[in-house]
Amino acid sequence: MKRNPNLVHLSSEHHDGLVIALRIKKALDHLQDYQVLIDYIHHLWPSLKHHFSQEEDNFLAYPTIQKQDKLIKRMLDEHLEFEYIITKINPDNPDLRNDLQAFSILLKDHIRFEERLLFPYIEDQLTTQELAQVGTQLEQTHRPLDANWGPNFWD
Repeated sequence: MKRNPNLVHLSSEHHDGLVIALRIKKALDHLQDYQVLIDYIHHLWPSLKHHFSQEEDNFLAYPTIQKQDKLIKRMLDEHLEFEYIITKINPDNPDLRNDLQAFSILLKDHIRFEERLLFPYIEDQLTTQELAQVGTQLEQTHRPLDANWGPNFWD
């Protein structure tokens, strides 16, 4: 899928996010003690949250993109869902395995939604100049995800 070059930073992070989702899924198949997985997700969380903020701040900065737009609303709702799930990812959670699995599934599905539906919508709604402004802003604030942190528990 050809992506506007101004959104490439976000799309490359989406690739890393898909890798993370797969690693979590694989780890759930092999681990009995989920502490290392809890640590991995909490290590990644600030980067994921930064990524969400970049999307929200950049896309909602333009009048053609409204919070009530169906696709924007879904993006925002799913970002809030991540916030909720992350509060439940702790060793005292009796339903931890299911919440880890939910995090992984949401991450994969959210990324696919953004790449297949949201980003094409953004590319269609913003002018060439606005997309260039988004690209400049992303270039200045981009921080790649540290998906390789932690032990190799996913092989």
